[in-house]
Parts: sequence; structure tokens; C-alpha cells
Amino acid sequence: MVAPPNKQIPVGDYGDGSTVLFMHVDGVPESYLYESSIASVTCVESLLTPSIHTTVELQDPIYFAPDNKVKDLNLFKGKTLSFNLYKKDLDKELLVKQTIYRIDNRKMMNMQMETYTMHAIDVDALSNAKSRVAKQWVCTTPTAVVTEVLNGIGAAHTHTENSVPTRNYSATNIHPYQVVAEQAEVALTNGTDPSFVHFMTFENTTGTHHFRSLADMAKGGPVAYYVWNEKGTNEAGFANPWSIMSFEFPCDFDLLSDLLNGVGNSSGIIENIQNGILSLFGGQQRTTGIGAGLTKYALTDSGSSEGCDVSVEKYLHLRQARMSLLEQDKIGLRMTVPFNPDLHAGTVINAMFISKDEITKGQPEYGSGDYLICSLSHNYKAGGFGTTTIDCVSETVAVGEL
Repeated sequence: MVAPPNKQIPVGDYGDGSTVLFMHVDGVPESYLYESSIASVTCVESLLTPSIHTTVELQDPIYFAPDNKVKDLNLFKGKTLSFNLYKKDLDKELLVKQTIYRIDNRKMMNMQMETYTMHAIDVDALSNAKSRVAKQWVCTTPTAVVTEVLNGIGAAHTHTENSVPTRNYSATNIHPYQVVAEQAEVALTNGTDPSFVHFMTFENTTGTHHFRSLADMAKGGPVAYYVWNEKGTNEAGFANPWSIMSFEFPCDFDLLSDLLNGVGNSSGIIENIQNGILSLFGGQQRTTGIGAGLTKYALTDSGSSEGCDVSVEKYLHLRQARMSLLEQDKIGLRMTVPFNPDLHAGTVINAMFISKDEITKGQPEYGSGDYLICSLSHNYKAGGFGTTTIDCVSETVAVGEL
């Protein structure tokens, strides 16, 4: 375990299955932390979010005046929050360093105590908010544009996947993350799959940016194997770090959603910017026209003499379908497990569900298999209780199926 920073708030030392928290705020008088009590810490990352967030619920004496002065919570604004969540039985830790950008929900608990929530975010999100990009790229891949833009805001850690096609692109005085989002819309992997997303994970202390496709992520092998046994066995709860504490299956399949989002039945109205001609892509349907199936409208410069073709007709009918499979109502598996700092959005886990009757047979129940983590929330509560709640989608999301 890495030694905790100075001026930390110790929050306990517990049994082997527990989680230990150390927390520190740079640039704030030590006396501000003497009487603070941490009720909970939540860290969230998601494939749909280009930043990582932490919320800390604190309890403080209302009339405690450090150094004979009135406490000023504005001193926390813009300060660096550092903390370490250490899982004893795994000998693993989550090291996080973020910037405090908001305090809210401050209210009295009783006549002496108050509670409030402190919010922290990665420093790159703040750099994005104060930066603009105005530049033109000629015949450049989406990944190359993304790499340049992220480097421009000082992103220390990135994990990018190669993409095609090369294309002309102009950023019209927009935020860097908007540039990355526009590149994700047109980036292809394997030449045909439009499933790139930009997200961040709690890796490398300050966070890591990812510009990757669902297809590539879903191909990764499981980083952890979890098992659910019926209540009454010795596998449940904090005693086993690989146990599933609770679970649910929000959505097994949704054929209507697949059809509405263009999987297997789509059309697109494409306008060629060179000659203004409208054409229907997806003519395999029984009828044609704007009223046929799910129709989308976009511009293409296919066949242009200007240089790189955008050729949106190659991926327009698939992009929306890929992204819709990550929405909350499409989540295939939601489960809570003992805190594990090695779990991140974009990685694959394996879940096995077995009953008492099937333990000796070794046959997994329906729902067992590999899942891609869409989002997760690390949760710490006073007393050393640490859990990780993960929302997963089936690995078939790589081919656009729920």
C-alpha cells in the first residue's frame, strides 16, 4: 500500500474484507479537517461520460471555528482532493486526485452538526470548459484529431484505438470535448463499425481518457470472474471478494428497440454535397421514401473531387443503434460486488449464476456469461464498507445486438 499523504483524514482500520479510506485536501488549513467526519464517498465512471466524478458526503460541527475564525467553505473551491481507497483482502488500492468544483446540499442535522456534499472532477474537464478549438484538418483520421485535441488540454494519460476514414474536418471554435464527440460520430473500426466512444476511467491517479470502439472493448477477455450462489452458502457478502452480493437483469432483449434503432431494418436519406442529389441508402426494404422504416438524413461528399470522402452512407444506419444499446433501459445486468479498484468501464467481466442443485453439476444458469461494463460506481461508507455497483451490457453489443 502506498503511504497516505500528510494531513489525511483517517477513516478506520478494519477486517480483511473491509475497505480503508485516507483523504486529504491540498491548500486548506489542517484545522478545517479536525472535526470533519466522512459519511460516504462515491466514484463514478461511464462509457457515456467524458469525465470522472467523485462525491463526498461530509458531516461538520456548525459552530466549530478553526484558529478562532469563522470557517469559510469557499476555501475548498478549486482545491485538489486526494484520496486512497484500499481493499485489504485484494491488496489493491484506488488512488484518485481531482479538483473540488462544487459544494451543495448543506443542511442542519441537529443544532450542532451540519451535512453537505463535496463534488470533485478530473482537471481535464475544467481545462475543457475554459478552452476552445478553431482549426481545420485535411485528410486526417478521427483518432489523430482526438489525440491532438486531448494533448492540447494537457491530458496526461490516453488510450486510443486506430480508426478510419481519413477526412477533412473543421472545428469551429468549440470545446475540445465537442471535437472529440464529433470524431466519435464518424470514426470506424474495422472499416465498418461506428461504435467509438470517448470516456474516462479512474486509472493513473488523475484519470485516463479512452477513445475506443465497443467492438474492440467487447473482445477483451474477462478481468474478473464473479459467482452468485443461493443464500445460505458461504460465498455471499464481503467474505469472498469475488461474490455477487445482489443482482438484477433490467433487460434481457428488446426486439422493438433493435428495429427502431436500425438493426436489420434501416434506411438513410443521403444528400451529396457536390450535386445536391438525394439518394436512399437501405433500398432492401419493401417500400421507399422518407416514410420507409427508420430514416435518417445526412450529408456525404462521396465521389467528390475535393479529396477525402466522408461516405456517411457506410455507417449512418448503424451508429444510433450502437449508442442506444448503452442507455439505462437497455442494461442487461446490474450487480453489486465487494469493492474492486481494478474494475473499470470498458472492461469485460464474467458472471456465473448457480443454484444449490446445480453446484455439483457445474452448469451455469441462464444469464451467465461475459459482460461489458457500461458504467460503475465505487461506494464507500463509514465503517469500512466498500462496494462496486456495475451496469453491464452483453458482449453482443459489439455487433449492435442487445
